[in-house]
Amino acid sequence: MTKAQRDIVLKMVERGVSRLGLEGWEMRIEYQDTNSENLGNAGAVRGRQLGSLVFWTLPEPFEDLHQTVIHELLHIRFWRTQLGIQRAEKVLSKDTYLVLCDAFEESVEYDVDTLATALSTAFIASDRDLKRLWKKTLDKSG
Repeated sequence: MTKAQRDIVLKMVERGVSRLGLEGWEMRIEYQDTNSENLGNAGAVRGRQLGSLVFWTLPEPFEDLHQTVIHELLHIRFWRTQLGIQRAEKVLSKDTYLVLCDAFEESVEYDVDTLATALSTAFIASDRDLKRLWKKTLDKSG
């Protein structure tokens, strides 16, 4: 990944932070080269306004990249939803807790992805400048 591509992702994250009401949050962004099926991961530090975004693969179509950034930021926006599940670990059997975690994770992924698709569709027209820059970086590398 080139510096120009990282700069575009950073600008997308900055815009997403503003659009999703995450102002005041510090975002740490990492890029890792891996063969994961997932494009990225996100997390938040409890008790602090600190989010962590890790991108493993940056998809070439701008629309996919745009949606991935919003998707990961939504995980940070809704990080508190995981606290209730974590509390349940103390009162449930291990097997029950694991089933609950799997169901919860599947539901959250579906809901976050649905919302990310809708928001990306709504915001993408405002990000035409980034789309043009992204296309230029792909043209140079190809």
